[in-house]
Amino acid sequence: MGTMGFGNELVIVTEDACGNPYMIQSKYIMDVLDDWNGNCDMVPSNDARVFLVIHNNQPINPHLYTDFASLMEYLADYVRR
Repeated sequence: MGTMGFGNELVIVTEDACGNPYMIQSKYIMDVLDDWNGNCDMVPSNDARVFLVIHNNQPINPHLYTDFASLMEYLADYVRR
């Protein structure tokens, strides 16, 4: 048993193509957005479920997104603010 803090970063708990949950952890939102807009090495498919998102130690309201693509759109808007 153990604990793990996330600090001032982005943490996304989502699922892979087989439905297995996994975590994406990044210091910068733009790194995840760049991967999503590029080779998609770390991000799941657009319709993947998102179970939890934390940014700067604060959970992001799950009513603000419906799947991974809508989360990426929300985060892109957040970065532009």
